[in-house]
Amino acid sequence: MIHLVKQDDLDWDKWDAAVRKDPSGHFYALHWYLDMIAQRWDALVYGDYQWVMPLVHNKKWGVIPYLYRPYGVQQLGIFGKEPVTEDITGAFIKAIPRKYVHRDLYFNVDNPFPANIKHRMRRTYELSLAQSYQDIYNGYSESINRKLKKAKKAQLRIFENDTPDTLILLFKKNKGKQVDFTDWHYDRMRQIMYTLIYRKMGAVWTVHDERNSPCASCFIAFTGKRMVFLFSGQDAYGRDHGAMTMLIDNALMWGAERGGVFDFEGSDIPGLERFYQSFGATMREYANYRQL
Repeated sequence: MIHLVKQDDLDWDKWDAAVRKDPSGHFYALHWYLDMIAQRWDALVYGDYQWVMPLVHNKKWGVIPYLYRPYGVQQLGIFGKEPVTEDITGAFIKAIPRKYVHRDLYFNVDNPFPANIKHRMRRTYELSLAQSYQDIYNGYSESINRKLKKAKKAQLRIFENDTPDTLILLFKKNKGKQVDFTDWHYDRMRQIMYTLIYRKMGAVWTVHDERNSPCASCFIAFTGKRMVFLFSGQDAYGRDHGAMTMLIDNALMWGAERGGVFDFEGSDIPGLERFYQSFGATMREYANYRQL
């Protein structure tokens, strides 16, 4: 029932239909998005596209084929209109071609993972948007309320349709030295953001200080089922005056009662975990299957 299909032989209409009908609402596995972020990818397909699983691949040292998670994606795994079971996940793993001895795959939060297959669980945080903004606000911690008061006192202002270049420059100036990013990473993220904006699936929101200088910025991607906090940056002033908290609060206000979830897209980092939890977000786990 599960067969390998080469990238060029896939039925794009059936593929995207399977991804769009998946309850998770992830856009990462849509064929045009994978084409943009992955050099080559093939797929495992169950039946007539009942479930699908992308296999993004490359070669180490030009000779050893391996599977990996490309930059610009948090979760991939199995997608389809019907719920995935542990047996289905296990069957897809068993169907991976043996030539891929090296594997580093990230499944999604709706893919139950078999206990008998070695893996580790990663954490992410989500907040339901099937509620009013007032209910969301009532779930904020005291620290979030304090930061919102700081932002209001500083008279910060939000610009809802800024350019990806503004965000990238802010990130590079303030966090760029702390991460192992090259020009390739920035160019790829710029391409991702502009493509999603063109497809009306995302926007850059920026906070400006009293001098009208950007002090915090984020890119929010959205589908009908999910808003994704995809990329962000801020400077010291923004951090000290609650600018990013103000941005997220604004996004939650915009998304309230639309249904689906706000996806913070992380994190295993304790400080970020506490920050996301303080908005009332719920921790969810997804499997990282590694065979290196």
